[in-house]
Amino acid sequence: MRHNYLAITVLLSIFSAVSCFGQLTNESMMIGAENRTYKQYLPAGLDPENEEPSLLIILHGLGGSANDM
Repeated sequence: MRHNYLAITVLLSIFSAVSCFGQLTNESMMIGAENRTYKQYLPAGLDPENEEPSLLIILHGLGGSANDM
């Protein structure tokens, strides 16, 4: 199971480094009084008006950050 998470993390890192695979943006939202940040990846060729994108959530460990992912 641990190897699956590592493989997914490596693949997402590779895809985010090459812009032809899609768009990676830094986003934020207010939760209560705190501004929380996250990274959003949209695959190339996705038509948001005609397709529903899949959802993948990756959570960093204690002491980590989104930049470490």
